[in-house]
Amino acid sequence: METIEELCKRKGYEYRLQTKKALIENGSYNFFRKHFIQTVHKNTLLLITYDIENHNVATVSFKLRTNNHIPSITINTTENIFNLFFRKKLSWKVKPKDAQLNDSILEKLSIHGLTKLMIETSFSPTMRGKTEVNYYEFNTYYNLCFDEKIEQLENIINFHKVLIDILQSRYNIKSHQ
Repeated sequence: METIEELCKRKGYEYRLQTKKALIENGSYNFFRKHFIQTVHKNTLLLITYDIENHNVATVSFKLRTNNHIPSITINTTENIFNLFFRKKLSWKVKPKDAQLNDSILEKLSIHGLTKLMIETSFSPTMRGKTEVNYYEFNTYYNLCFDEKIEQLENIINFHKVLIDILQSRYNIKSHQ
């Protein structure tokens, strides 16, 4: 099985490991590692944090420099408990109600294996994008309580790269040098 560091080396991503020592109740120490990954796609910095041993969460974020207004986007899954009561299959919820944008996002989630991952595991990300002054910020948060957390990292990064492509194309955002 490939490690995060090996994946980053293979893909040319910048990688940094942070280790912290924490005193626990019995007087011994526990070590926690946090993985930081950076890559650039079309002059947009993608930042990924994997906190596997402590909080078991990951974040992916990017900012697009733009003066154009891009609508807020929220992507998440239907709640598992909801699905138990109403016997509905898991699905994505995408806002805003822009059918063309939503269809494009749903297609890319599927192509990059994230729909399959959501159905087969506890992968349940919350993704949000919003316009700020002079930039559009997009953040993804998800727990790492599934076995394929390292194997799926490349698919998750690739989905975000394609999302950057979609937003740049749809909202006429030029790549900045």
